Amino acid sequence: MALYEHDGVELHAIAVQCLCAELRDYAADAARLEREIVALRPAVVAQKPRIALSQITDVVCARFKVSADEIMAKHGRQHVCDARNILFWLAGELTSLSRSQIGRKIGGRDHSSVCAGIARADGLRRNPDWLRRSDNLRTALLAEARVRAVNMIELAA
Repeated sequence: MALYEHDGVELHAIAVQCLCAELRDYAADAARLEREIVALRPAVVAQKPRIALSQITDVVCARFKVSADEIMAKHGRQHVCDARNILFWLAGELTSLSRSQIGRKIGGRDHSSVCAGIARADGLRRNPDWLRRSDNLRTALLAEARVRAVNMIELAA
């Protein structure tokens, strides 16, 4: 049986053939995966991204200039309550969480508090200024999520 030498290591012909076959399989798998990733990219960009409640909370707190502790508190000044209600509305729109799960994560509230907050947010959104502000928050969160999804696909490629 013939011997090959590579970096000072003697290899048998059968071992070399096996290694070459493995490398060809690996290259074929890598090419297939890359094609699948490229094919999935439009679907990922088009789908409705799910956004973490913590991200929504951070954005709402920053835009309304309130702290997360204020949002989580049982009571608060009107602008804090408005921010919390917009947070409820955004969480309902952009996460897969149930109303009960949203309530538990935002100050230990029950689902009826979340439903009432969403109804109040809908009332606020009848005002053109509130509609614009809440839609801008939603658009910004969706855009950020889509960029993250595309970046993840590109990193995987």
